[in-house]
Amino acid sequence: MIAAPMLSELERDALAELGNIGIGRASTALGRMLGGLVTLSVPSVEMVPLADVAGLLDRALTPPLVGISETLGGLFAGCALLVFPQAG
Repeated sequence: MIAAPMLSELERDALAELGNIGIGRASTALGRMLGGLVTLSVPSVEMVPLADVAGLLDRALTPPLVGISETLGGLFAGCALLVFPQAG
C-alpha cells in the first residue's frame, strides 16, 4: 500500500479554503435550482488511500449517500468528493 502524502497545516487550510469557495458556488446554484436554502459545513481535507474511502464515509455519514466527484489534474492530481446523506 502507498502511504498517503503528508500535508502541512497551511497546505490543508489552503485546500479546505479552495474547496469552500467551490462548494459555496455549487450550493448557491443548487439552492436556485431547488428554490430553497442549502446549508453547508466547513469542508475538511483528508489524504487517504482510495481503498479506504468507502469505509470512512460509511462510518462518518448515514447511508444512503449522494456524492459528486471531481478529478484533479496537473501539478496536484487526485479526486475531490462532495458527499452527503440522501435525506439531507
